[in-house]
Amino acid sequence: MSSARVAISHSPELSLHYGRSDGFPWHIEVKNLLTRIFRLPSFRPLQIIAINATLDKRDVILVMPTGAGKSLVYQLPAMVTLEANGKMVGSRFSLVITPLVSLMYDQLISLKRLDLPADTVAIMNATTSQAEQKRILDLMVQKPVRHY
Repeated sequence: MSSARVAISHSPELSLHYGRSDGFPWHIEVKNLLTRIFRLPSFRPLQIIAINATLDKRDVILVMPTGAGKSLVYQLPAMVTLEANGKMVGSRFSLVITPLVSLMYDQLISLKRLDLPADTVAIMNATTSQAEQKRILDLMVQKPVRHY
């Protein structure tokens, strides 16, 4: 099994910079989301690095074993609304592509437990009706897109 690691675009040395949990304008909101919405006391190793780099508009590749907390890394930044320098940091949108339908449903169930508004969580696969596909695509067009 390979070890967990994170790579940030243009500079692997930035991992140390992004590992600080309190050095960014969004750090209070990120911590509040972690404890209030996700009901977790702290981040696991590499999560805060990937989250800070993502919110700082860096390209991030995160490799972690199953159960290590990758889902939080793409779910939490989509919820950040803080305006930094007059611009919204988070996008309120996260697009996740996975080949496993079972993983899609696992994510859907876990996000619905967070009591998020109904139109903020959706999955689309080969069994999704055309009407639901249209609804999801319409939501994607209405939201500012940010790729994680």
